Amino acid sequence: MNEKIGLLYRVSSKPQETDGGSLDIQREMGRRISKNLDVPYIEFDEGVQSSYNVEVNLRPKLVELLDEIQKKDGIRKVWVFNTDRLGRTSQSWYSILKIFLDFGVQIYIGEDYKKPYDLTNSVDKLVIGVLSLISQYDNELRRLRSVIGKRNSLKSGNTYLGSTIPFGYQLAEEASSFLKPVEEELEALQIAENMVVNEEISLQAACDWLEYKTDRRMSAPGLKKHIDKKYGLRSERLGTEPSSLLAR
Repeated sequence: MNEKIGLLYRVSSKPQETDGGSLDIQREMGRRISKNLDVPYIEFDEGVQSSYNVEVNLRPKLVELLDEIQKKDGIRKVWVFNTDRLGRTSQSWYSILKIFLDFGVQIYIGEDYKKPYDLTNSVDKLVIGVLSLISQYDNELRRLRSVIGKRNSLKSGNTYLGSTIPFGYQLAEEASSFLKPVEEELEALQIAENMVVNEEISLQAACDWLEYKTDRRMSAPGLKKHIDKKYGLRSERLGTEPSSLLAR
């Protein structure tokens, strides 16, 4: 069997590019691990993408890695910069680790290439489980701090501190922290929501339709999160088929 290692790269936000875990640093470290192990590598670069509340099937590069693992002579070693590169929620962690366990995948983390985590070993399995819980706790703690910070800012008179302007809104004036609604975008968003909720089209098709109507892009995970929050449900229609409604 031709042994090979899968290198998974991801940063959650632009600021992470400068905090010591940039994509370039991850590539350099992952390739060094591959060289030290003397095995060829396959790279799976997710770029800048948050994994919080993002289901596994909405992370194409991660899906590619899992597909490679499940092949007859597939990948049996995986390297990540740290454990939260795989996922930040218990649901995503367990779905990923189940595949790793089923196919005997060893996990290499950071710069340590001499002692991989072997999920068939009960101690290593426990350690990985604890690390996943720590990652999830850290993510929730940072989210809570962000919410508290924004609330305090609102009390001080600021109205918007996000790095990305929400779909359906724009800055009231240049260099202003005040947002104003864009009625055309909000109307289109409502139509797209209804089509997804009524299972007329997939999330991806709805995003394509929104871009066609408004010249503004909304991601499938972003639309799904918006719908979940508004309607209290989780749509299963996550396909990527092109929308026939684009011509309408």
